[in-house]
Amino acid sequence: MENNQQLPAKKNNHFSVKVSNVGFNIKDVDMKSRTVTGVLNTYNFVDSDQDVLLMGSAKKSINDRGPESNATAKIKFAKFHDLTLLPGRFSVLSEREINGKQVLYFEAQMSNSQLGTDTLHEYMDGVIDNHSIGFQYIPEQMKLVERDGQHGNSKTWDALMAQLINPKAAEEKGYVWVIKEIKLWEGSAVAFGANALTPFLGMAKNMTKESIIALLHCKIQKMESVLRNGQQSDDAMVVIEQQSLQLRQLIDDLEPHINITSPKDEIIIKPTEEEVKQALNGSDLAKKFTL
Repeated sequence: MENNQQLPAKKNNHFSVKVSNVGFNIKDVDMKSRTVTGVLNTYNFVDSDQDVLLMGSAKKSINDRGPESNATAKIKFAKFHDLTLLPGRFSVLSEREINGKQVLYFEAQMSNSQLGTDTLHEYMDGVIDNHSIGFQYIPEQMKLVERDGQHGNSKTWDALMAQLINPKAAEEKGYVWVIKEIKLWEGSAVAFGANALTPFLGMAKNMTKESIIALLHCKIQKMESVLRNGQQSDDAMVVIEQQSLQLRQLIDDLEPHINITSPKDEIIIKPTEEEVKQALNGSDLAKKFTL
């Protein structure tokens, strides 16, 4: 690794998003059968986090909670990584090779709800033109591979370079994180490659740093209270757990965007009702983030 560059920490990730990076994210949209087929993620691709997801990394999740499993809480087909927006369900999830690339392929059946119909039309109109996955890292299934590594690591590097779609991205940094397995929570239809942080950043502009962090912590506390009660269905409980992980990740991801400079142990001040109202500003997020 060049210039003793500090490696990114991975063990603190609660919920991560990867946008598909292949040129055929949507293979087909059939309005009559209300089905969409396409690609959720591309394997052997070095992304902006220097991550490389390998073929087979979603296999266990698909076996355990895929559309053909017996799980009651299955992998969700969501919209914009919002687990309260479920326009349909996966009928097929598989890892396969398409056009010479190894990908996570899907087929989704849209529901007869207004959300399902709207989503179909957005696909046809090109408003939704991409897909991404929401998942958790599994620390013991990650490996740092360095170009100049010792103890045989450099040999692993050479073998990896031969598999990568974009080896130059790896060469520029001199290292990659090889991801052998993930815990796949959901696959999402997204607009123009937007990630999960985008809508919240727009909301956060009108809030103080204390209010932003406090707002998220309050929401997480409510979710954890529901989880402790355990009165919801298994499926509902999994969705709540996923949303809690998303919010925890937002807290981590928001720091560089809102210029938090005060100590980590500062006293967090609960946002006022007016601050929350101004931040939400009538958006669809209001129901999720109202205290």
